[in-house]
Amino acid sequence: MGVDTTTVNPASGHKSVHVTSQASFTYGLFIADIIHMPGSICGVWPAMWLFGPNWPVSGEIDIIEGVNTQVHNTITLHTGSGCYIINEGTLESTTLLDTANYQNYSNSLNANSGGIYTIEWTLDYISIWFFGLPTMRFTGGSGCNIDTYFINNNLIFDTTFCGDWAGSAKTWNTNLECSTLSSNCNDYVATNLAAFTKAYWLINSIKIFN
Repeated sequence: MGVDTTTVNPASGHKSVHVTSQASFTYGLFIADIIHMPGSICGVWPAMWLFGPNWPVSGEIDIIEGVNTQVHNTITLHTGSGCYIINEGTLESTTLLDTANYQNYSNSLNANSGGIYTIEWTLDYISIWFFGLPTMRFTGGSGCNIDTYFINNNLIFDTTFCGDWAGSAKTWNTNLECSTLSSNCNDYVATNLAAFTKAYWLINSIKIFN
């Protein structure tokens, strides 16, 4: 699933990617075997996410997301007002372990021939893994009833050109690499088609147990 890299400066803007599941989900185990995702490219905003029909009341789960030349994944929840995730740490031992995994996003993921993301969404928590180490676990606890704030979400893959994150003046201007190439995101995307040949998703499989 790739963006338009052939049409020069179209009046309506370049065609990007937005694919949404026909089914919606409340709870489930989602396993995404991804071989390639859009690289860290100025003007590009790739994402794999779950999104409800009445935002933000029905919730949003950002599983893979980043913009421009970002090299690390951003995992985020969006909800209506009143939800506060309460995660308390535990001391398992006095041995320090590095749980960071920098091969789970963009160029690093692609160089590693992809990987598998798994999302477990239950009544009480939302966990996200990039095999093998656990990546993120959102436990509602007393601060957020997960069952209330996340409901009827669709699974979405998209690759956005610019948009209100990658293309915002603040984001663009604070990225030295991108702002050196052009004064703004829209102009850069319009005239640099060759930069986006790696802005595509290649997915081996999506398995959902619900």
